[in-house]
This record gives sequence, C-alpha cells and structure tokens, in this order.
Amino acid sequence: EGAILALEKARELGATEVELRLDSELVASQIKGEYRVKNPTLAELHQRLKKIVKHFRIFDVTRIDRKQNKRADSLANLAIAAHKEGRSGAG
Repeated sequence: EGAILALEKARELGATEVELRLDSELVASQIKGEYRVKNPTLAELHQRLKKIVKHFRIFDVTRIDRKQNKRADSLANLAIAAHKEGRSGAG
C-alpha cells in the first residue's frame, strides 16, 4: 500500500521517471513480474500498482538492504496511517 501511495503522489506531482526502492525482495520481484502474487488482497493491490505504473515514462524497481531503508520505512508507515485516518474521516 505504501508503494501505491508513493506512486500516486509522484504522479500527482508530475513525475515521469520513478525508481521505487524496496527492502522486500519478494515484493520487488512481484512488481517486476518475476514472481506471481497469490494472495487475493495483495493481487488487488498489485493490479492497482500496475495501472499507476503505466503513467510513467520510466519506471524501475530496486531492491535495497533493510538497513538502508529504516527511515523511509518509518515515513511510509506514517503516510499510510495518515492516509487511512483521512479516509475514515477522523482527524
């Protein structure tokens, strides 16, 4: 969900080239189409992501070490929480 929110924001800001950096090898491989997404809920999110990605001229996924991603992961979790809170009408 964090990747989708980030891509939606990038599109909203007019980005045409995006590099998505993930610390999950599985998710990175699923986005690249190297692995199937079997979980129905995740498959739905994967389809949403694929639709968003089509709007970028260049899109790349890079897998990074978890240690390099701590700060970004924390910020992503805050953004997801804020998005859910706004969506529920709270806040």
